[in-house]
Amino acid sequence: MGCLCILFIIVVAFGMLLFAVYDNSSHPKLPYFGVESASLNSLTMNGSRLSGEWNINLTFTNPNNGWNEASYNTICVSILYNNEHNPSLLASTQLAPFSKKDDATVLKQVQFKMDLHDAEIERSFSCGAVNFEIEMSTSVRFTGAFDFRKDYSLKVLCNPLTIKLSPGSSKWALAQGLTCQTTTTSG
Repeated sequence: MGCLCILFIIVVAFGMLLFAVYDNSSHPKLPYFGVESASLNSLTMNGSRLSGEWNINLTFTNPNNGWNEASYNTICVSILYNNEHNPSLLASTQLAPFSKKDDATVLKQVQFKMDLHDAEIERSFSCGAVNFEIEMSTSVRFTGAFDFRKDYSLKVLCNPLTIKLSPGSSKWALAQGLTCQTTTTSG
């Protein structure tokens, strides 16, 4: 009778462990995104014509621990001028797909070249601070225990991305780090 009781306890404990692993891997948390740093270099203004190079460091964090791997595919990143009425697209690029194991953060550098005519942006630059926003769209696949897979299409919005003129220099840099908002578009 004692051996049967111990066997029952072992089977129940093993079943609870399997359920915990399955439950953890089948309900992944959405990744977190952020802007760690951003700078606008080689900015030239000639009338209403602006040109420069953006260097932006984005963070991708998989908050899941245990058995979930996040694979990011089709990552499109855009930077927009954040005016009051209608954001204007300045530049867009795609990042190479990548994967990251559980509970890890990845830093990705994004570079844009900007060359445009816009009198409103020029006026904002003359004030010493300009608001932009970053939009990202990506599909992410979580894989976990028991060959579990879950796909999400995500839209990520990072704003306001405030770029300020550094005192005593011609360098424009991010005023402070930024955490982005994420919404699912399907999945």
